[in-house]
Amino acid sequence: MKTYVLRVLAVSLSVVCGVTVAASFASASTTISTNILTGGTLAVGTTTPWGRLSITGSDTSAATPAFVAADSNNNPIFSIFDNGNVGIGTTSPATTLSTQGNEYTTGGLGVGLLNATAGTIQSSGNILGGGTLALSGTTGTTTVASGQGFTIGGSQFVLQQGRGDVGIGTASPSGTLDVEGGTAAASTNGSNVTITAQNAGSGNQNGGDIFLNTGAGSGTGNSGDVGINQLFPSHVFHVKGTVGAGKPDLVYLEDWDATGTSLGIFSGGSSQTWEDAVAGSAPAFTGLGVGSYYILREGAAAPQFVINTSGNVGIGTTSPTSMFQVTTPSSNATTSIEIGKASQTKGSCLVMYDVTGAVQYVTIQGGALVVSSASCK
Repeated sequence: MKTYVLRVLAVSLSVVCGVTVAASFASASTTISTNILTGGTLAVGTTTPWGRLSITGSDTSAATPAFVAADSNNNPIFSIFDNGNVGIGTTSPATTLSTQGNEYTTGGLGVGLLNATAGTIQSSGNILGGGTLALSGTTGTTTVASGQGFTIGGSQFVLQQGRGDVGIGTASPSGTLDVEGGTAAASTNGSNVTITAQNAGSGNQNGGDIFLNTGAGSGTGNSGDVGINQLFPSHVFHVKGTVGAGKPDLVYLEDWDATGTSLGIFSGGSSQTWEDAVAGSAPAFTGLGVGSYYILREGAAAPQFVINTSGNVGIGTTSPTSMFQVTTPSSNATTSIEIGKASQTKGSCLVMYDVTGAVQYVTIQGGALVVSSASCK
C-alpha cells in the first residue's frame, strides 16, 4: 500500500482513491477546518474500516469518548464512548443510552417489544417509576388487563390479581372491597373512613344516595346481611357494641329538622308504616311537647303513644297530665280499658297501694269489685 503525506491548502480535500494519511500529518493537534470529500471510506483510529465512516476508540473505557458532536460553541451534544455508551445532551452516559433534556417521538416506545403502537409506551415486563404518574386524558379508559394486579404503596391501594378484589389499607383484601384503617400511633385517635355521595347541582335537585346492596342467595339460601362491628351478621342489619366503649346506645339517630327526628318501620306485607319519633322545637302535632317521644302510625291525625319529658305516658293523648293517661281522640267517645281476656278462668288482678303505702289487690267477684290485702296474683 502506498503512503502519501498530504498538506491541506485548499478549501476542500477530495480523495478519489485509497489513501493513508501518515501519522506525521494526523497528529493529535492536527485541525482540518475545511471539507473532506471521499468516494470511498473514512477511517479514524483504524486501518481496517468496516463502514463508510469507521471510528475506533483507543480503549474500552467509559471515560474516553470515541466520537463527539458539538454545537457552534463547542458544547458536546452527542457522544459515543469507547465502552459503547451513547450520550445525548450529556458527556457522561451511565447506560447504553443516556439522554438529558426533553424527548419527542411520533411513534411508540417499546421496552422489550419490537413493535409498539404509535403514541404509547409499552413494555414486556415491569414499568418502575420513582416519581409520580399523571394521567391527563379526559376521554377513554385506563385498563388493567384481566388477571393483573395493581398496587399503590405496600397496602395503600391494592387491586388483587386474579379475583379483582380491592383493598384499601390492606394488601390481602378478604372481599370485593376491604377497607382497613390499621392502628394509629400512640396517644393518637384513629382516622375516620368517610363515604360521601355527590352533591346536587343547582336548580333544587336532590343529593346523591348511598346504597348498600347485599348479595342475593341461591336456591334456598338467604340474601346477605349488613354487620356493623360484627363480622358475621345474623340479621339483615346487625349492630354489635364494644364492651367498655361507654356508648350504651348502639344506634344513634340525629336530625335538626324543627318537627323532630323519626325512625320509620315499614311492612311490605301490610303496607303499613310506623314511626318512632322525638318531637323537635316545632312539633308536628298539637299538644305535643318539645322533646316528647311518640309512636305514630303513618297517616294518623295524632300519635297513638306518647311519653313526655316529665315521664307521663299517654295513650290517645299528646299531652298526658298524669303518670298514665288513656283517652280517646274524640270528646264524645267512651274511653275503654280492658284487663284480661274472655277465656281466662281466674279473673283479672289489679295491684294498687293505699295512702299508707300498703299493697291492696282489686278483683271482680260476683260482679262486684273486691279490695283485699290478700294477693290475687
